Amino acid sequence: MVRRVKSKSALEADIVPTLGAPISTKELIARLLKIADELSAVDQEQAVLENYRNVAKNLANPKLINHKNVGVQAFAACAISDIIRLYAPDAPFTPEELANIFKAFFAQFSCLWDEENPYFLQQSYILKRLVEVRSVVLISDLPESQKLVSMLFETMYTLTTKGFPPKLEHLASELLAETVSEIDYIPQDVVSLIIKRLTIPTESLLMGGSSNISNPAFVFSMAICDANADKMARLVAQLFSEMLDESAKLTNEIDRRAPFKALEKIHESSIQIWAHVPDLLASVMGLISDELNSDDEKVRELATRTIGKMLSSSSKSKSDNSAVTFVSYHRGTWMNWLSKSCDNSSAVRSLWTEQLPEILSLETTTEISMELCKGLSKCLMDSSEKVRFSACAAIEILPRFLTLKKVCNASILTILFSLIRERHTETRNTAISVLADLNNNCMSSKIKGEIVDLGAKDSQEYDIVIRMILEKIPNNLLQLNYINDKSITTAVDIVLFEKMLPFDDSAETRVSRLCHFYLVLEDRSKLAFVAIVKRQKKNVEVLLKLLDLAEEFASGSTLEHNEENAILQSECENRLFAQVQKIVNWLGSQFPDGLNSHDCINAFIRIKNLRFITLLKNCVNSQLDYKTVKHSARELLSKLSDPKSIRVASEKAQVTTADMVSNFKILLYRSSTILHNKSNIGELIRLSQVDDSDINSAANELINIITTYSPGVFKTHISVLCTRLESEGNNAQVSLLKSLYHVLKKFPECFPVDDGFVSLMELLALQGSFLQAKYSVKIMGCSASKEQLMAKVLSEILPLNSDDSHFATHLSVIAETYLIHPLSLTPHSFGINNVIIEEVLTKNRLPSSEFESEKDLKWVEDAQLENHQVLLEKILSIRIIANKLRFVASSQTLDSATLVAAEKPIGLLGNIISNNGEIVKTSRDNESTATPHCYRTEAQINFRFDAFEACKTSTVLSADKCPSDQKDVTTSH
Repeated sequence: MVRRVKSKSALEADIVPTLGAPISTKELIARLLKIADELSAVDQEQAVLENYRNVAKNLANPKLINHKNVGVQAFAACAISDIIRLYAPDAPFTPEELANIFKAFFAQFSCLWDEENPYFLQQSYILKRLVEVRSVVLISDLPESQKLVSMLFETMYTLTTKGFPPKLEHLASELLAETVSEIDYIPQDVVSLIIKRLTIPTESLLMGGSSNISNPAFVFSMAICDANADKMARLVAQLFSEMLDESAKLTNEIDRRAPFKALEKIHESSIQIWAHVPDLLASVMGLISDELNSDDEKVRELATRTIGKMLSSSSKSKSDNSAVTFVSYHRGTWMNWLSKSCDNSSAVRSLWTEQLPEILSLETTTEISMELCKGLSKCLMDSSEKVRFSACAAIEILPRFLTLKKVCNASILTILFSLIRERHTETRNTAISVLADLNNNCMSSKIKGEIVDLGAKDSQEYDIVIRMILEKIPNNLLQLNYINDKSITTAVDIVLFEKMLPFDDSAETRVSRLCHFYLVLEDRSKLAFVAIVKRQKKNVEVLLKLLDLAEEFASGSTLEHNEENAILQSECENRLFAQVQKIVNWLGSQFPDGLNSHDCINAFIRIKNLRFITLLKNCVNSQLDYKTVKHSARELLSKLSDPKSIRVASEKAQVTTADMVSNFKILLYRSSTILHNKSNIGELIRLSQVDDSDINSAANELINIITTYSPGVFKTHISVLCTRLESEGNNAQVSLLKSLYHVLKKFPECFPVDDGFVSLMELLALQGSFLQAKYSVKIMGCSASKEQLMAKVLSEILPLNSDDSHFATHLSVIAETYLIHPLSLTPHSFGINNVIIEEVLTKNRLPSSEFESEKDLKWVEDAQLENHQVLLEKILSIRIIANKLRFVASSQTLDSATLVAAEKPIGLLGNIISNNGEIVKTSRDNESTATPHCYRTEAQINFRFDAFEACKTSTVLSADKCPSDQKDVTTSH
């Protein structure tokens, strides 16, 4: 009996309740569950469809599919989905019933966001069956097909905002894609919805390559577009057309920009579509290309921006929408877009350049990069300063390795060299910054032994560009200082210390960078660099005076507070501030306008913070190491950036933390011991002895510069310099001797007492070159025992012998002795005068055999003077006279003997100058006895300079005593 009950089909059960035969909800759900289970097990190929007509009719009854109980609806819909499966491709329902059935299905889908709801499995089952059987095709023949399609899409996309189950994304995507494919007419609101969810900004999708979070709406739209590319392309074109038509109808006096706003939306959507499904724009791209040539400037701007965004917004995960693909498939549009670098409108040209960094940041071909660089070159030379600035800014935004690889070429670098002299400040500063960055990048690679990637350049072009970056950039930037513009000088200072000679804790790296930097400098650039070092020395002197006053000003505030002290403190502050203002005005005059420099320095004083004063003193202290200076500067700038630190000062002067940091950063760069810190000296000395002749030369020159203007940093390295000189012996470098002299002049108490060193100085004074002799005498002049040392040397060379092989060396010793210990020469004055006048100045000692070869020379370089002894002897002889005059001029007495002693040398100088450097007696018949013309020219220049030095320092030589031609002398050899 039980078996007979079980064999009865569940399909025969009553499932439509009536007034006469009601069915409880619980019972109804149970019957529907059995029906659904039985139908799901039926094989479509073996099914006898007539057997299911009655149950199909009952299941479609509104009492079931619109039942108030969700469970009844769910199981009824499950059963109907299988009925449709069995009858596919037809359905045993009327159009009205089918419409209601699909509405019921969509109602079930609306609950899919909640996986915890009790009927989630049934709702998922319905979705699965519809996809498997492609049941959505039935909608196409229904009168309400458009409404149903809209309902389906609205339901599914609404679900994505609540949280669509990831495991069902594929089924839902397939259902929606199939709907678009099978339905002939897709409503505009559906197309708009698909595109809208496709064009959500990528950053909000959370579906980047590094994210594992999916965006279902985006997935749906992508699946639809991928599966129906051609149809969606037509639908998108139609949608954009309708958007423009509708906006045109809305145009009135209130909203005249409606069409353009619609066009903006279309372009924004196009950018996003290109990034994900570029095939959809097949019908649109030509229209955008036409807009590039529109008469309306705003439209051209919009089209230019759109194409640029398309080129730069290529998806990182797809290869069919790259910039390369764009150029290949839309070459006409690409060429049209490139021409916008020459558009009539500066706004369009400027906008075009702004697109370049993002495009060049992507993978592009050499051809594409070259085309972009051509356009960029044009914009760098544009007549509009706005366009020039945009072009410079575009290069600045681009990562440096890409700039080197894709942008750098000789043409663009040459243009940038001209732009660093641009009147427009922002353009100029940007060009300066770009060039400094390029130099920094390449120099860093060179120091590390790395090869710089300049892209697809041949070896010759590669070498030219590298040379321009490493050599021409430092020279061009330093020579900007000759313009003498405070804004330009400040810009150069900033890039010099931040990029070209950047901070680095490694002394080896710092000094190596400094040597390589100095090595490539031309003479004018070296002078500019030396001027920076000299300025540092002057700034330190002035700044220390200011800080002493600031310290006194701050200390005064510690007095006990009472009426008497308040008056004293006020008077003291007024007195100090009067002194401070002179220094502040001097310092502030070096800063460009607009930096609020005077107020910032005054604010620093008014802060009365002794810690700040100490930090600034640390930064300019030559006896502190690099790390201490660096940390002091960093701490000071950090504290000045804190509003609490400058609150008191800012109340009296309108200064901000940004103003304070900007001004004091520049002040620190110009005053701190950064380039010539004591921590650099050991490495600098080491590099001055390496085998690399170029680095050796640069290091020695830098040592000479540093010892000249900041000898204090060498105080602890005197013994190292002396040891090196002793090791070199007779071959001692003049630059090293000169450096040691500057240090010992500053610290005479550190003069070496080693006998070997003193003997070397004496040897060089007697047998060295004239320059070796000059500086060895200067060094001995720093000794406390200079009288004894000089007496020993003079006893060896006096009386002078013009035939001595070291005659020029001895003349050099005499010339320097007049400046160091002139009294030791007084007993020998007559003999010295006699030799230099009779044997040198009034006589041509050049052998007649050499006259012919020398007379055609136009000039003799300083380095070649040793090879022209006759010229050298004349120059040194006149220097002896000039230095003797300087000694006479320094006399504290104005007796007749002093004037008489000066009168004869002055007359001699006047004769030499008035006779164009020649006082050798010659005859018309014996022209060969005259000094060669180039000797006379060069000697005259030297004579003028020495005479000028003598007159300049004189207190006893009146203007009428000085050679008349000398009053306007400004030239030195």
